[in-house]
Amino acid sequence: VLAFDFNHCVHFISRGMDAMSRKNRIATKNAFTLIELLVVIAISSVLAGGIMYNYRAYNNRLGLVGAAQEISLALRQTQDYAISVKQSTKTTIDFSKGYGVFFDTSNPQTYYLFVDTNQDGNYNPGNGCGGSSTECVEQGTIKNNVRISSFCLMSGSMCVATTAPKVSILFI
Repeated sequence: VLAFDFNHCVHFISRGMDAMSRKNRIATKNAFTLIELLVVIAISSVLAGGIMYNYRAYNNRLGLVGAAQEISLALRQTQDYAISVKQSTKTTIDFSKGYGVFFDTSNPQTYYLFVDTNQDGNYNPGNGCGGSSTECVEQGTIKNNVRISSFCLMSGSMCVATTAPKVSILFI
């Protein structure tokens, strides 16, 4: 005679189902939902956008600082030429000429170091740069895509805009 204990069998099956549902619950607790992934991607995108925006502004600011330092160096070099009485030509010994830096808004990325041979206080380009028939000693190019668009005159601590398209800074 074969005896079958139905209660024991049901109890065994229900314990197996509990174990499987517990395993599924554990698996779902350890996994990411689609919403969680979308939230993480959205936060990462916002952070990356902010970093890229600030990087561009930082890079532009760094380029402007570099151009300002380059112009400052050109002014210092010209001042040094004037103070150290650099000989203005190779053929004649004449140390009485002033040296200057010339800027022109029509050529916004170029500046010229010049010797004021005719002593009129202005840059007279002549032919080329560095030759005997020109006041130009050296031509410089402002880097980092920085352009001079206008000039201002300092009046105390205020900058007063000027409409002058050309400026010569002369050291005598």
